[in-house]
Amino acid sequence: MQPTNPDGFEAHILIVDDHEDIASLFSWILRQAGFQTTVASSGPEALEFAQSQEFDLALIDILMPEMDGPSTLVRLREILPQVRALFITGHSGLYELETLLELGAHGLLLKPILPARLVEAVKECLLLSPA
Repeated sequence: MQPTNPDGFEAHILIVDDHEDIASLFSWILRQAGFQTTVASSGPEALEFAQSQEFDLALIDILMPEMDGPSTLVRLREILPQVRALFITGHSGLYELETLLELGAHGLLLKPILPARLVEAVKECLLLSPA
C-alpha cells in the first residue's frame, strides 16, 4: 500500500538540502517507504520546482547558502500555500522552534535522523491539516 496524503493520493515530498549526499539519502529512504520525491539543492531551485509541480510536503534544511530554510518556506508558500513543511538541521539553536512554527512549519528534525524517524515524521506531518 502506498503512503498517501489525507486526500487519498500518493504523497509527493520536496526535499531541499544543499548537501546532495544527505538529500539523496533522504530521498532514497522516503522512496523506499513509497513516497514520490523531488530533490532541490537550494531554495531557488525548490521555488523553480514549485512553479511546475505540486508537493504535499517540503522537507527543508534550515542552513543553506543563497536562501536559508525559513526564507525558502516563506517564498514556497507564496506559490504553494497548502504545502506542509518540516525543517531539518544539524545545527540546533539557530532558530527557536516557536519561530519556525510561526512561519508555518509543522516541526523540526535534528540531524542525524534515523530512517524510521524520518518516515514516521513525514507520515505524521501528512496527517496534519495543510498550512
